[in-house]
Amino acid sequence: MVRYAEVLLSLAEAMVQKGGYVYSDVTALVNEVRQRADVNMPTVEEVEGTVLSKDELLGVIKHERRVELAFEGLRLFDLYRWKELDKAVANIENERTTYSLAYEARKFNGERDYVWPLRLPNWILTRNWFSTTCGSNVGCGFSSQVTRIVTKEYELDKF
Repeated sequence: MVRYAEVLLSLAEAMVQKGGYVYSDVTALVNEVRQRADVNMPTVEEVEGTVLSKDELLGVIKHERRVELAFEGLRLFDLYRWKELDKAVANIENERTTYSLAYEARKFNGERDYVWPLRLPNWILTRNWFSTTCGSNVGCGFSSQVTRIVTKEYELDKF
């Protein structure tokens, strides 16, 4: 299930990231989330002003996502998408050391932590792709091509 507020904020973010957006269209999307009957928050223009740069507008959208979608399990994915996970981990580590909190230290490795593991599809795992003998259902020479592709970051769409 996807909340309508998430759809609106994702659309606003995509419009700003793409560029060439109409400012009033983006703020209208955020305002639609802010001005639901049960919330009735002030508009973006009332709080932030009427002329925001691209970065300022993205900041408003990021803040709105953080507040609106709190406790829904989406924050981590936002941090990954915005490449801000390193800052969040640094903040957690700073608070851990400042307040002597008793939980495991976090270390951030950008080359590793911004990459998600990909599981190989079953059709790759169940066949003998790496056979060196001819006469298999794959054929001669194909296994070396697949080996080269699989070992290069699972770029399976190249064959």
